[in-house]
Amino acid sequence: MKSITLILFVVLAYSCHIKKEQKKDSGFPIPKKDSLFVEEELRQYKNCLFTEVYYRGLKRTYDRLGIDNKEFKKVEKLDLTYYFYSGEFNSAFMLDDKNRDKMFEKWLNDTKYGDVDEIVKGSFDMVRALDFYNSEDIKVYLDSLRIVEYKRIQDRYTTN
Repeated sequence: MKSITLILFVVLAYSCHIKKEQKKDSGFPIPKKDSLFVEEELRQYKNCLFTEVYYRGLKRTYDRLGIDNKEFKKVEKLDLTYYFYSGEFNSAFMLDDKNRDKMFEKWLNDTKYGDVDEIVKGSFDMVRALDFYNSEDIKVYLDSLRIVEYKRIQDRYTTN
C-alpha cells in the first residue's frame, strides 16, 4: 500500500512540475495561429512604414529641387501600399503615434542621405528607405507593437 501511495505521489509531483515548466516557458500563452497572425500583420505594416519613409523623403527632394507639388501628388497617389494591406493589420497602428513620428523624423533628417555636391538633381530617398527597413529602429518599434498585440490577444482570451 505504501509503494502505491509513493508511486502516485511521484507521478502527481512530476506532472505538476511539467505544468509549472510549461507555464514558465510560454511567456504569452496565446495560440500559435494568433502568434503567426501577429507576425504577418507586423510584416505587412513594416512594408507600409517603408513606403511612408520613402514618400516623405521623396517629397522633401521634390521641394528641394523646386518640382511642383502637384506633380508629386500624382506620383504619391500611384502607390497603393496601404490599400493593398488594408484590413490585414490592426487599424490602430495607423493612429497618431509619437514614437513612429519621432522615428520618421530621425530618418528623414539624417544628413547621411542629404545633398551630394556631385549629384545636383538626385536623391538617396530609396537608400534611406531601405536602410530604414533594415534598421534596429524599426525592429524596436515593431517589437513594441508586438507586445501590445500579444497583450490585446491575451486579454481577449482571458476575458472569454
